[in-house]
Amino acid sequence: MFGFKRSWLVGLLILSACSSSSDLPEGTVVGDVPETQVQILEQQIATAISGERRFERLSFVSHDTRSALSAAARTHSIDMARRGYFSHESPDGNGPFERAAAYQPPLPNVLGETLWMRTMSAGQPVNVSQVARDTVQDWMGSTGHRSVLLDPNATRVGVGAHITETTIHITVLTAKEGGRGNFLTRN
Repeated sequence: MFGFKRSWLVGLLILSACSSSSDLPEGTVVGDVPETQVQILEQQIATAISGERRFERLSFVSHDTRSALSAAARTHSIDMARRGYFSHESPDGNGPFERAAAYQPPLPNVLGETLWMRTMSAGQPVNVSQVARDTVQDWMGSTGHRSVLLDPNATRVGVGAHITETTIHITVLTAKEGGRGNFLTRN
């Protein structure tokens, strides 16, 4: 009997030591990711995109987490996670133009869309700053994604992220002020 209690106590101490949030890098969340952390992730991605644009001597892109462009991007990330797909087009056939039009008539000049997804084990810690760095680094390493995010005509960016227990989905829409233009998509 004593051995059982002792094992249980040792197990409890090990569990406590492993789950201490003070051992994790700042910005790391275990379990449900609060909406504020998702918004921080979205803002950090937008800031990193602007940094890449500045490095290439391109104009700054504006980003507002409450914009219709961001709402359209966020809705797509949520939809992909809930319905289990990873594509520019939903199973219903709705693409980026339809999503943007649903949130902001008249349709903004959507220039492109990039997607990013990561799968993880349930309960795996999520460091939103690291996810933002990884996402933009992956996109910059891909010719297609890079061309969408560094389009010299882009003036606005909408970033939408959704984090579940086992996936992170991120959608970025780029647009410019004015009428409809060419549309590029990259996964």
